[in-house]
Amino acid sequence: MKKIDLTGQTFNHLTVQERLGSRLMGSLRKKHAIFWKCQCVCGAFVELDTGRILSGNTRSCGCLRRETSARLHTKHGCSGLGRVTPEYRSWQAMHRLCYNPNRKDYKKVGGQRVRVCQQWHDFAAFLRDMGPRPSLGHGLHRLDGGKDYAPGNCAWVTREGRALLQNTTPEGRWICPNGGGQRRHWVRAAWRRQYGNQAGACPVCGKPLSSEFSACRWDHDHSTGLYRGILHPGCNTFVGFIETHSRQLEGARAYICQYGGKA
Repeated sequence: MKKIDLTGQTFNHLTVQERLGSRLMGSLRKKHAIFWKCQCVCGAFVELDTGRILSGNTRSCGCLRRETSARLHTKHGCSGLGRVTPEYRSWQAMHRLCYNPNRKDYKKVGGQRVRVCQQWHDFAAFLRDMGPRPSLGHGLHRLDGGKDYAPGNCAWVTREGRALLQNTTPEGRWICPNGGGQRRHWVRAAWRRQYGNQAGACPVCGKPLSSEFSACRWDHDHSTGLYRGILHPGCNTFVGFIETHSRQLEGARAYICQYGGKA
C-alpha cells in the first residue's frame, strides 16, 4: 500500500507540519493510525490522525468552533457569559408573548395574531431601532395595541405612561381604567398631563387651579367614562347640576325669553 505524505499540505485552517508516526487509537486501543503534527491559522498546534484530516470533519484546532459560537450568540454583546442586558430580556419577552402559547398572557397578544416583524427576529436590528432602555422603570410597549411589534409602533415607556396609552382613545380622550394599582398610576399621570394642557386654570371659571391633586375635581362623563377636564370643586358641582337638570334649565331659559328677559 502506497504511503501517504501530507507534509506541507493545507486542509481548511490546518497546515500539516510533519509526520509523527503510528499510534494505537480507539476505545479498545487496537487500531493503528498515522498521526500528523498540524499548525492552525491561529498559531496553535494540534496532533491529528490521517482520517480526521482527510475527511474534513476537523477544520481547525477548535478556534473556528469557538468563534462561530461567539458570533451566533453574542454578536450584539448583550447576552452570554452570565450577562444579559435589560434590552435583551425585553426582546426575549416580546417573542414569548407572541409565540409561546404556554404563557398566561399569550391570549392577549399572540392569541390576537400580534407578531414580531421579520427584521426584529434579529436582536441587533431590534437594538438598533429601539436604542438602549432609558431606565429600569421603562418597558417595551406597543403604541397601537392592534398592530405588531415593529419600528414606529413601539416605545420605551414607564408604568404610568403605559397606563396612559392603554386608556387613551384614538381621538386623544382618556378613559379611566378599573380599580387597582393601574388606576392609581393612570389617574396621577393623566392628571398631571391634563393640568399642563389647561395651563393650570379651570376651563369653567378661568381661575387658577391648585397644584394639589386632592384640591381639584376631575370632571368626567358618567355615561361614557371619558374624562373631560380638571375643575374647581364648585365648578364641578355646577356642571353636574346643569347636566342633571338640563331639561329644566332649557325650559327656564325659554320661559324667561318668552317674557322679554335675557337668558
